Amino acid sequence: MPPVNFQTDEALALSIAAKFASTRIGGRIGEDAERAMDKVLAVVAPTDRRRLQDVIDAVALPTPSHPVPNGEGDDWFPLLQQALTERRVVDLQYTAHRGGDSERAVEPIGLCHYSLHWHLIAWCRLRDDYRDFRLDRILNATVTAAHFARDQHAGIDDYLAGLSAAENLCPVTVVFETDIASFVGSDRYRHGFLEESHEADGVHMRFLTAQPEFLCRWLLQYTSAVLHIENSDLRALWRELIDELTRHASTR
Repeated sequence: MPPVNFQTDEALALSIAAKFASTRIGGRIGEDAERAMDKVLAVVAPTDRRRLQDVIDAVALPTPSHPVPNGEGDDWFPLLQQALTERRVVDLQYTAHRGGDSERAVEPIGLCHYSLHWHLIAWCRLRDDYRDFRLDRILNATVTAAHFARDQHAGIDDYLAGLSAAENLCPVTVVFETDIASFVGSDRYRHGFLEESHEADGVHMRFLTAQPEFLCRWLLQYTSAVLHIENSDLRALWRELIDELTRHASTR
């Protein structure tokens, strides 16, 4: 690719994104992001580079409470990216989470990262439906010569939105007090945790839960450290549980 001239603020934003990829996604993607940023810094003017490096060193991303993914399965990325770009069918050899290997011919529609793993979302010709394949469970993959139409399938965002509705999954973002968020731990994965981001008003954690009441009951233990629940129905349920607990405690 030809060289690109970045403004200092743009280069800083890319550097922070690379740091985030390294600490949150890890594996091959994190390593590629770090190498890309080294190349960006290499073409910045020396004076700006020193100033930029000082700012980058001063930006810290707290260590996540969950382990950083080790990149298992990342080696399939180049092949799957080719299949997505060229709209080609992929022959997969795959191990299901309950055991047992199978062979599938799939039409890829996108890649997404959640619950510490990369997933391929694709139309499975064997099942005649969309399926979710974890990259670290792929035993072998081959891009075939067969093409499929670009408009034949929904996009990845439409698929995920449809999945939430079809399976009665409830999306919700919970804002935690920053000092307490690091203590939330791995229990959040039991409630459909997807990702987190550090914002000015606290740590935003996104969930996709099939059991809203259990999520709200789990949140009670964090008391005032739960700053906001960005879903009106779940927020109302959470407040009902607080009132119920208050009434219960007043009689004891």
